[in-house]
Amino acid sequence: MFSKLARLNPNNSITTRLALVFGGIVTALTIVSYVIASHEVRNGLEDLFRQRLVNSQATLQYYAEVHFLTSQTRIEALTNSTDFIEAVGSGDRPRIKAITENYLLQNEASVFVVSLQKSETTRREVVGMDGLNPLVSARVERILGQSALGLWPHYVLADDELLELFDTDIATKSGEIIGRLVTGGQVSAFMADDLKRLTGFDVVIKYDNKIVAHTNSKILSEILESPSEMHRGVPDENLIVSSSMNGEEILCLAAPSSDFNAEVTFIASVDESIDPLIARIRSLLLLALFGGGGLSIWAMYRYTSKRIGSQVSMLVAAAEEITRGNLDFCVTQQSEDELGVLAGEIERMRQGLVNAAKRLEIEHQDLISSERMAAVGKSAAGIIHDFKNPLAVIQGTVELMSLKYAGDEKLLKQSATITSQIETMKLLTQDILEFSKGKFDLSLEEVTLKDYLQEIVQAHSSEYERASITLTLQAHAECKVKLDTQRFRRVLNNLLNNAKDALAPSGSVNLGCELGDSGLQIFVEDNGPGIPEDIRESLFEPFVTHGKQEGTGLGLSITKKIVEDHGAKIIVTESSSGGARFVISFQAESVVAQTDASRIVELSH
Repeated sequence: MFSKLARLNPNNSITTRLALVFGGIVTALTIVSYVIASHEVRNGLEDLFRQRLVNSQATLQYYAEVHFLTSQTRIEALTNSTDFIEAVGSGDRPRIKAITENYLLQNEASVFVVSLQKSETTRREVVGMDGLNPLVSARVERILGQSALGLWPHYVLADDELLELFDTDIATKSGEIIGRLVTGGQVSAFMADDLKRLTGFDVVIKYDNKIVAHTNSKILSEILESPSEMHRGVPDENLIVSSSMNGEEILCLAAPSSDFNAEVTFIASVDESIDPLIARIRSLLLLALFGGGGLSIWAMYRYTSKRIGSQVSMLVAAAEEITRGNLDFCVTQQSEDELGVLAGEIERMRQGLVNAAKRLEIEHQDLISSERMAAVGKSAAGIIHDFKNPLAVIQGTVELMSLKYAGDEKLLKQSATITSQIETMKLLTQDILEFSKGKFDLSLEEVTLKDYLQEIVQAHSSEYERASITLTLQAHAECKVKLDTQRFRRVLNNLLNNAKDALAPSGSVNLGCELGDSGLQIFVEDNGPGIPEDIRESLFEPFVTHGKQEGTGLGLSITKKIVEDHGAKIIVTESSSGGARFVISFQAESVVAQTDASRIVELSH
């Protein structure tokens, strides 16, 4: 290292190069900062703009409440006036007509209908129906035919205009009902302009899926040529729909108004609203960044020596970390000067130590794995020796019983079950041997999955009943797959036995399968205590057990190996009831055929 330091070119000294490089660095940082700041400012303004659009819903609600109170106050003032009560009570049509004309002129109303009731037996006389739109007349007649709701609004669409009608009883000072009043007018025309003045956004009002009013602007005119633009796109969490038109981002917020029985859509162009403000902010950013950059270059020129000291301190700190055994960092060689050469040598030393530690870890793991496999092989040989003779005696006895009691169907069925379990035990010993060798020789055959799973459930039904645990089968009908039936039975037997052992009486276990676009899943789930998340990843490793006092710790390792040799994967998660859920996933191509995948068969044992 010292020979390298001696051969350095004096022109590469830090004091010479740092002042030259720093100017370029400051310029680059200034440009990057400008770009990032501009982007963040735009994002911030867009967020504020969107929030302002969301707040338009509250503005709409406030506007509706003020409008209703204003209309209510106006109508109550009329119905409480002595002149109006006397005109209605006396049935003076000229006076009623004069009051009507004055009210329509002052309040920009278009409907003013008075129903006269001189006595309870006298038929009502209606004043003011002449000249009304037929739709409006029909709605007024229907309102008059109902009981008054107390200044509650009614809405009707006529001539592409939304009309708001209020009805109320007309009573004397003593409370005697002498008539009914229905009055109102267009709300859509002035409502759109009022809301734009309050919110600053363009407004489109729809009633019964028909546009009845809108404000005027260039962008809104383009949108109304294709109204689907207002709802194209996926709404965000604030129900704002974003779309693009002629390169501009358009935001639409549909706000249904229960007060007006209409849908009010606020529309805004993001670019048109915030681009002028962004242009001014960018100018200020450029001034601030370049001014700050110039000041930084001057400060760097003044304090070069201090910068060199900080770099030396960094290299000393790196050496101290290596001495403590901490290698989780990186020393970057940033130049070809003295400190750069030193940093490079320290980094190469650190990398050498890291690589050496990794090699030691790999060798350690290989040694552990070799020791485990040797133990598995030794255990397998002992198991086969211990099981060979007893299994042969049991199998021979069962065969003799089957021959002697050939007419007893129940006994023959039980004998067949015993024989099947003996074959499974033989296969288990062979699996342990093959697992220690790292390979299973599969004998695949096509099976109907529902029938196959049902056989396994039936084989476990007795022991589950003795344990007072419910075993349920859920399987897709007529789903066929290729399996090594004996070895895959070993997989499911192991999972079902583990689930049973983990449960208390009255527990439940589900065995089933689900078929979807991504492939086939066979699952075993229970409502037991579950498996802690911190041991799930190591659960399938050899000699790892959980919740069992007995066992070799090879069951799930063999299970995983058989599943993977079938081209599938097995994972363990948490069931919906908080227990364990083991899922075996096959690719879609593993499914041979299905005829009724949508039907689920459920059998409980």
